[in-house]
Amino acid sequence: MVSRKFGKIAVTVILCALFSQFFSTATAGQVSRSLVDRPDDISGYQIHLVYVALKGSTDSRLDTSAKVESWTKEANAWLQSYLGHDLIFDTYQGKADISFMRSRFTPAALCRDTCDALSKLESEYQAQDASYNGTKTLVFIVNEKLSETACGWSMIPGNLVILNDISSQRCNTRANLPKTGLSWLPHTLAHELFHSYGIHHQCFNASDLMIGSPECKINKATYDRVPLTMDATKSHYLGSDASDGIDLLQMPIWSDESGDVSYSQIKQISDSKYIPQLKDGTVFAVLGRTTKKFDWAWDKKFSPQGKIISCQFVSGTTLLAGRVEKSGCIFDVPASLRPGTSFTVNENWNMGPWHGTATIDGTLVRTDLTASPCTEFACFIGGSTTAHQSCWDASVTQMTLQQFVNNQWVDQATVDTVTANKRCTNQKFQNAPIYQLNFTETGTFIYRWFIPARPGYVSTIDKPFAVIVNEETSPESTQADASAALAQALKS
Repeated sequence: MVSRKFGKIAVTVILCALFSQFFSTATAGQVSRSLVDRPDDISGYQIHLVYVALKGSTDSRLDTSAKVESWTKEANAWLQSYLGHDLIFDTYQGKADISFMRSRFTPAALCRDTCDALSKLESEYQAQDASYNGTKTLVFIVNEKLSETACGWSMIPGNLVILNDISSQRCNTRANLPKTGLSWLPHTLAHELFHSYGIHHQCFNASDLMIGSPECKINKATYDRVPLTMDATKSHYLGSDASDGIDLLQMPIWSDESGDVSYSQIKQISDSKYIPQLKDGTVFAVLGRTTKKFDWAWDKKFSPQGKIISCQFVSGTTLLAGRVEKSGCIFDVPASLRPGTSFTVNENWNMGPWHGTATIDGTLVRTDLTASPCTEFACFIGGSTTAHQSCWDASVTQMTLQQFVNNQWVDQATVDTVTANKRCTNQKFQNAPIYQLNFTETGTFIYRWFIPARPGYVSTIDKPFAVIVNEETSPESTQADASAALAQALKS
């Protein structure tokens, strides 16, 4: 179920910054440094920038300069002129909100074997900023070269982007600006962001912003030498979803709010396939135990994991927050809840502009997987249960239920016996009295069955039994509890 794809543009853009001593205040003309995402100027989806100083590198303090913000402004100016829309970059008090993060990884450690820099940096940022919940797209900015071929890459689709080698001539040139309309870093930033929105490399037009290798054959005579376009015919990913099933114009990513939040909602496609179920298909949770994992598969190959997921378990007035285990939810179910009552599990997640919700209903059961609200030995106020009974031969046609009250047995009801095949499996003893006990107060209630004398037989007394009745919110009593209560009551 877990699948993360990454897109690369032919030249690299990740901001992995050089690492040195951290200053909590900035010099004159600079914004202050922050390790966390500061309060937003606006609500809703946004793109948050994170300047990363890798282990052993020099801190360039890009988070407190205007340089990074200039890339966002240039990218947005081009988008506004070409599309009439621009993207939403996170701001604090009117300025770009750029977090700073010192990484424990060196460039080599970040990209050892395969480059999983995105997931490693996200984990570090999660540990640093407790408010992170996946609702924003994170753009990590790194000074060092992490790739020989790419200036940036992203999760496709997802909420993570990285720009690297940003001080080099190959990734930070402005020579292409007069010909294309964008210098290289803003170009890469926009390209990778649109990857994160689900658009793969597009090969239909050599001037398109989303062209890239290795999928496309790059004509070096024209690449980066003609004015940039974006789906010029509006037939691939703008005003159409023909290329990747996504129309960017409908996505809720634009500052003018022209997109629709419902468009970026991802549907669960597995229903109850990855949900704990009994043999009969009943979704269940065991009282007093930790549940099995509630998990779902999602459309468009999304696989949300970790802190971006929130889990909720609801049963009556009980509301539990769950723990996330990889991509699913687990819950510690209180023993005080009642068997047979229903519950609902909700999973919600956000991954940048993408979001999903899954809900399923189930039934609370005991450790033996039974779900009747009351047993023969335990019930609650307002509940009812079938009185415990033994099996008798066909000569027993009527029995009297007696209750032990004030140290004496008092008749409660006379009950005709019936054939009880499911309970009485011995062919000689298939008769049993069936009687429903209803409870309006708490306490220990002691009963027995009495068989009056009949021709050829003396009267017979069956073994007494007890039913413990509690408040509905109290833990359920066991058969052992009832036996102990019975012994104590008869002894006294």
